[in-house]
Amino acid sequence: MVQMLDPLAADETLRTVPEMNARRDLRELVDATRRTASRAAIGSFSRVECLAAMRDLGILLGSVKRHGAEPLEAVPEVEPVLLELGARTGMVPRDTLHHYTGWNPHGARERTYTGDPMELQLIRAVRVSLPRLERAIRLCQTLSDLDVADPLFAAVAGDVVGCLQALATDIVQAQVSPRFFARVLRPYFEEIRVGGRCYHGPAAAQVPLAIVDVALWASDHAGPEYADFCRNIVEYSPPAWRASYERWRGQPSLVSRVTARLETHGRHSCPRTADAATAVAGGLRALTVFRGGHLRIAPQAHAEDIRSCEAGSGAGSTAMLAEILALTGRNADLVRTGATSGRPSSAARAAPG
Repeated sequence: MVQMLDPLAADETLRTVPEMNARRDLRELVDATRRTASRAAIGSFSRVECLAAMRDLGILLGSVKRHGAEPLEAVPEVEPVLLELGARTGMVPRDTLHHYTGWNPHGARERTYTGDPMELQLIRAVRVSLPRLERAIRLCQTLSDLDVADPLFAAVAGDVVGCLQALATDIVQAQVSPRFFARVLRPYFEEIRVGGRCYHGPAAAQVPLAIVDVALWASDHAGPEYADFCRNIVEYSPPAWRASYERWRGQPSLVSRVTARLETHGRHSCPRTADAATAVAGGLRALTVFRGGHLRIAPQAHAEDIRSCEAGSGAGSTAMLAEILALTGRNADLVRTGATSGRPSSAARAAPG
């Protein structure tokens, strides 16, 4: 629905944004932002129209920042518009990955910074992946309400594995070179200040795998640094996704629930729990495959000879990514050991500091 809307009558303006960016025409980008924002009659907009309006202003704001100006200093009248759009939609007062991909029109109306085929591939890969992630989150909600010995638990956890495997395939198939991302696309995702706070642009780092992490293992097996990173990334998600995260982050993870049951009853006396453990381990394995591929590529994008920005597009680092990968792997080993021996290693369960 959001894809179909053009509440700011911005189709023609946004069609020319790649040309303005290619010319580095900051003055025209500022003028275009001002003209577009002036059409924001937010009081009469529905929620979905507000989402579309934020999407379209976001492309302009990221372009202005890319060419050397702080957008809300160049166009101060856009700040109250962004704040109201954020309040009306229950999201941050800036465009997010959802605006840039899932809520972006298809075809001739597609909003881009550059129009480059690599940018289009990235948008389309993430657009396909977000519904898979949404399904994984819904399935984790089901798991949180099931007893681990319920025969449905292993089946639902297997469906989570399928979603995560498909998600990894979607992202890997996006043929975006590290050089293009680092030198051409990444600068459009720089943070901007709105309402006294800085907000990152809609980079793929905002894909909130952290929500699935928290459900599977991270609610009680992650250290404070990753917990802070999770909170930052999840902030850019829609309200329903954030609600799931808030529900799970203070509860025992699926890893803890499965391993506690195995420690109490053993594998042979509770084969359904062993099946559940195998399925949860499969989900963790799918996460490690996805992140392992990202870890192999990320250092190339951060290499000094091609890097144009100091931090990752989600304010993370390759060191943090490596630590998340290691933690996920250790938790996979924990439940895999429990599934085969019935006695998970207690040492592996210690939360890192």
